[in-house]
Amino acid sequence: MNWTKTDSFSANNWRQAVQSFIKQDYQKSITLLQTINTDSEFMINHAGKYSLMKGVANLKLENFNDAEIELNKILSSNPYYDQAEWYLALVPFFNKNNQLAKERLTKIVQNENHYKVKAATQLLSQLE
Repeated sequence: MNWTKTDSFSANNWRQAVQSFIKQDYQKSITLLQTINTDSEFMINHAGKYSLMKGVANLKLENFNDAEIELNKILSSNPYYDQAEWYLALVPFFNKNNQLAKERLTKIVQNENHYKVKAATQLLSQLE
């Protein structure tokens, strides 16, 4: 595969964004992700994982509105949807919006195949 300068730039910034995220430097991760946002090919091919990482980073920084916006960009047909659904339930949980958190956690609990059923059940019990 021939890499263009833009591909290389995006790939490098993606790697750095992931490394920053792993090191819990969420603000740096978001800043690096924003530089990739202009690469339409990257965004088409990696929209789910991009929005997931940016959403979770915003959640960790307690930028709840930004987290909600990013996570809601992940469509149900995307392989990252179940993770987005989980973090979308955590947004109101940590933002102390108990009613919305209950609704979202209940939806997860009702899906016996969801990878976070047990964790959602535990959080739900904390809200009752």
